[in-house]
Amino acid sequence: DSHLQRPPLVRPLLGHNIGRMSLTADRRGVLLPHQLLDSKAETTRGGVHWGGVMLNVIRTIPIDAITEGSDRLESRLGLDYVGIPDRAAGDPVSITLARDNLRVVLLSGVHELVTSTDGIQYYGRQAVGLGPSSLSLDEDGTRAWVTGRFADTVSLVQLSPLEVLATISLGPTPRLTSIDRGEQLFNDSRLSSDGWISCRSCHTRGHTNGGLSDTLGDGGFGAPKKVLSLLGSGTTGPWAWNGEVKTLSEQVAKSVKLTMRGDTMTPRDARDIAAYLKSLPTAPSVARARGTHDVKAVARGRVVFQRTGCAGCHSPPTYTSSRTYDVGISDELGRRRFNPPSLRGVSQRDGLFHDNRARDLGEVIGRFGHGLKTPLDAADRAVLLQFLESL
Repeated sequence: DSHLQRPPLVRPLLGHNIGRMSLTADRRGVLLPHQLLDSKAETTRGGVHWGGVMLNVIRTIPIDAITEGSDRLESRLGLDYVGIPDRAAGDPVSITLARDNLRVVLLSGVHELVTSTDGIQYYGRQAVGLGPSSLSLDEDGTRAWVTGRFADTVSLVQLSPLEVLATISLGPTPRLTSIDRGEQLFNDSRLSSDGWISCRSCHTRGHTNGGLSDTLGDGGFGAPKKVLSLLGSGTTGPWAWNGEVKTLSEQVAKSVKLTMRGDTMTPRDARDIAAYLKSLPTAPSVARARGTHDVKAVARGRVVFQRTGCAGCHSPPTYTSSRTYDVGISDELGRRRFNPPSLRGVSQRDGLFHDNRARDLGEVIGRFGHGLKTPLDAADRAVLLQFLESL
């Protein structure tokens, strides 16, 4: 409801990277493109290649299941997989219904427009400009105009049979910088085995999808870890939960090879993605952005932060450190030493610790008493929380 400050209904949905939605033909449901990270799937070559790690899907959601407040929303959702092994379909970003209920989906990760008759999971596919991001149908619903974000083009695509009729340049293409090339690679799922996963699939806009992933980033399978935000990560090395990776370009190359199961990266490609990541600013404080932070309370919270020894592991100005620490909690394999993530922008994260066991900062401080020798009283907890939310 556009007239309300807040949405009248909020329902949780398992998934991330939700794209542009469309009503179903009968207008009783919503078609929703998104991705779904399976935290229990090991990122082996087979797991990635067969599409079991990162699911790229179209959900059908009955509107009455939302408005009636069904407690079993997930059980009422239809789920169509986009792509098949050897023809992967990374990063669906938009769905539109064309003439005769033809589904038209943009796959930004593999740079394609794909079509399917409602209920049929086999998709006709057509390459379009790099990074297709949005489309508009013509009046009779038989052709689509598609923008190519990284190609700086608009393509006119005939939907049946599929064919690019024209490609229009939006002007001279500037010479790409290392950051520009890195951004393109970051959003390209063709870096992965078969094309199911891009860096963006887990690190939405350079941030995090909030989920857990069972990778070799910690040295072995069996203990899924939280996907870390990459915003502001250029100055917060070392990288990985165990802190064993010393350069960002090394971390990039390792992730593409062992998590995405792609080919060995060229040094230049790894440096370009690292350059892009280094250009990303830290996530802003929610309280500061809304103008709701209390300057005096933040100052008192900073004193509590220093007095209780939090700065020993989360040292300003990056609010992390280069060492690993026994944090008093272990993963499924009994490992207790982790490199502390930066606290900058921590107010923009849901689920904390390596396995999301803390729902928010309040639980980190109160329920878990993380890093505290003695529990804090209510006043100190309140100002410490305000300080952390100001970072």
